[in-house]
Amino acid sequence: MTIHEQLEKTWPTLSFELQMGNIGSELTRARVFHKRGEREAFRSSLDRANELVALTIDDARWKGRRKELTRLMEVIGDWYQQGKEYGVPIEWLAQYATQFVYSIRR
Repeated sequence: MTIHEQLEKTWPTLSFELQMGNIGSELTRARVFHKRGEREAFRSSLDRANELVALTIDDARWKGRRKELTRLMEVIGDWYQQGKEYGVPIEWLAQYATQFVYSIRR
């Protein structure tokens, strides 16, 4: 099931920075829900972030960034298990992806 059905067509028109910023927004939501203890909303945000990463991986323009993106997907996947394998804080994930939007503003 596709969560972001309308994005499948528009996603390839966005810059890498905007794609990553959208991923960062979902990860920021996940962080907030995690802090509140809202497990279902937390998992839903991770699902959406994971789907956006998959759409970004499928974008042929970013072929050279696939290793980075697949690692991001692995770390997001680890958060389904509360980040036990990699130990990357959810705050760091959100900040990592969101930083790309700030680069546009500069």
